[in-house]
Amino acid sequence: MGNFMGKIFAKRGRLRAHEFLKEHDVFHISDGEYGKICKILEQNFAGIVLGRCRDGIEANIIPISELCDIESAVPLSLGYFGEIVYRNGKTWHRTGFYGFIDHRARVWCCGKIDDSIPYNGEFFYPYCIEPAFETLFFVKHAKLFRDENGVPGLIITPHVLFRLKILRKLLLKNLFSFAARFEKTKKLTQIKIGNP
Repeated sequence: MGNFMGKIFAKRGRLRAHEFLKEHDVFHISDGEYGKICKILEQNFAGIVLGRCRDGIEANIIPISELCDIESAVPLSLGYFGEIVYRNGKTWHRTGFYGFIDHRARVWCCGKIDDSIPYNGEFFYPYCIEPAFETLFFVKHAKLFRDENGVPGLIITPHVLFRLKILRKLLLKNLFSFAARFEKTKKLTQIKIGNP
């Protein structure tokens, strides 16, 4: 069941990244490489693989705090998260998307910066968090939110069979246990079960 849901996540995630790929035609990945390695990493919520830069294009990951001056910003090391920027020639272009570059020079997308929730020096991204929880068989929808104090949280809408009040404690326990397993979700301190 988990593998099946992972495949659904990967497909859904690639659809979410379609907007990026359409607007910024600067990356490519072969079907073979995607099928063998990247598909599995996507299913483990690493992000959405965009691929390597096309010929003549250079990509970097820039700290979000330094985006006002891309030319002088110091790029982050492999595996660190920031805004995806690229240049074709002399000019750097901002993408508005958050991601990282892996050790094989592949660019990964984790969502739009504008959609993120900053808190305590970190950013929480819907692309990374919502699809992860929607792979659980009892979850219909997951929505990232910010409370009145700016603390990020998650509202879960369960499928009809799991909406009984007597199941809420069990569901919440499972949701927090699931969140603790992944780097991008383990710092969620608020998970609520909402009404449809």
